[in-house]
Amino acid sequence: MEIAKYQNAYTLVDCANTSFKFSKIKSDSHPTNKSITLSNGELKIHKQHRWYEGSVSVCERRSLEGFQNFLKDVEVTDTFTLGCINQHENWFDGADIEWVEYGDRKPPDDRDTSVYHHSRITDFFKFMEGVPSLILFAVVGTVGSLESALNNLRQIDPALKNSALLVVPSNTGHISEESTGEQLVGEDGYHIYALVKNGADIPRYGDVFTKRAWLLGHGWIEALERGEYVQRQLVNQDAFSPGFAIDEAPVNLREGLIQDRPDTMIIPGDLLDTSRLPDLDQEELADYLHVVEEAKYDKAFETVFDSGHCIEPRKTAEAYRSETIRLTETYV
Repeated sequence: MEIAKYQNAYTLVDCANTSFKFSKIKSDSHPTNKSITLSNGELKIHKQHRWYEGSVSVCERRSLEGFQNFLKDVEVTDTFTLGCINQHENWFDGADIEWVEYGDRKPPDDRDTSVYHHSRITDFFKFMEGVPSLILFAVVGTVGSLESALNNLRQIDPALKNSALLVVPSNTGHISEESTGEQLVGEDGYHIYALVKNGADIPRYGDVFTKRAWLLGHGWIEALERGEYVQRQLVNQDAFSPGFAIDEAPVNLREGLIQDRPDTMIIPGDLLDTSRLPDLDQEELADYLHVVEEAKYDKAFETVFDSGHCIEPRKTAEAYRSETIRLTETYV
């Protein structure tokens, strides 16, 4: 990683004494980190999350350095969210909140386990209004150098040029075969954290950020085996949710694999004011819808599915824009 050039890039302003809180989830009996195996020359990643047992507690830090130290102590049974517990009137009492252990039994109210897991993630955490918080830019996939990743983020939101950042290399990158020394995977994305002035604005900001990523050419369509299309972009949009589960624990490497994961690093700077990134206007929204639809059609022509469905003729940008305006005038 090209660390040295960033160490003195900016002057640290105020972030050293900015208090923020987040939630740590600890499994009582099972590791929640990833395991990586090598099978027929191909790396396979296995996730081990068990969301229905364990405990949750509120953590507080006063700087990115404090959070960086927190990450050094993360264990294989730990995950965390950047939102705070949204279950009691006093969210910040600091007490552990025990979750009932269900094992193979169904959760209360005969709800399906997967539904309960989803409910836990979406309903039990929240960003606080008017309170500083961490935001995560989960830069996905093979993105090249750190400099390239940062330049792309700053192209989408220029305010990031002066923001304090904590860069955490992916815990699934820099893996080699022990016997030969051959690198099987290099840079595999980054988790880039920033401190924001108002945590409650993170979901809006994240939605706008991902749409603007598409408008600037940082989006693509992934075709799943069952014939569905999934939108992807430079960052994982789910990471802007207060209940997004983050795994920074060391991975469990099976025999024959070694990892040389670079250290985390801090780029000094200011708090990020997310309110400065404006919502898309009507024309930008029409362009975004058009770009996404064009990408879906392009992917459909590349990929053949036995679905028997015909691909509709493409719409022009002007057609999308006029359609969006018409719907807006009619229903809003």
